[in-house]
Amino acid sequence: MFSIRIKPKLHEKIVATSKAQMISLNEFINEAIESKLKNIH
Repeated sequence: MFSIRIKPKLHEKIVATSKAQMISLNEFINEAIESKLKNIH
C-alpha cells in the first residue's frame, strides 16, 4: 500500500469516472497503472 498526492480536480475526475464505471476508486487506479505499464513494456 502507498499514498499519493494528486490535484483536487484530477481526484474529482477519477471519482466521477470510477462511479460511472461502477468500480471502486482503488480498482480504477490499479487499472490505470496496469494500462500505463503495458504501454511502456
